[in-house]
Amino acid sequence: MFGFVTKAQLDAHRAELERQLRASEEDQRAIVKRIQMEWEEMFDRFRRLYARLSKRVADASAVDGTPGATDGAAATDTKETSHVTLHQAAAAWRARRGIG
Repeated sequence: MFGFVTKAQLDAHRAELERQLRASEEDQRAIVKRIQMEWEEMFDRFRRLYARLSKRVADASAVDGTPGATDGAAATDTKETSHVTLHQAAAAWRARRGIG
């Protein structure tokens, strides 16, 4: 049923398993590196988008004359102020585009 296994066969099998292990480790490192690069790229896109949105909010608040981040006025309720400012920025954007 079970055959005789020589030391040479065991060594060859071990060498093959080690080769497969090294290859899979290299593949895993390459995949992690690719995922890390994709994540950095997506984070950079998000950062630029957030910067543009912040600039639009600041521009819209400067045009409307509402207190915003540009004039340094302290808001009593920051959640409500930021929501109103974002809403006003969206309305200003729509108006510039002729959407509504």
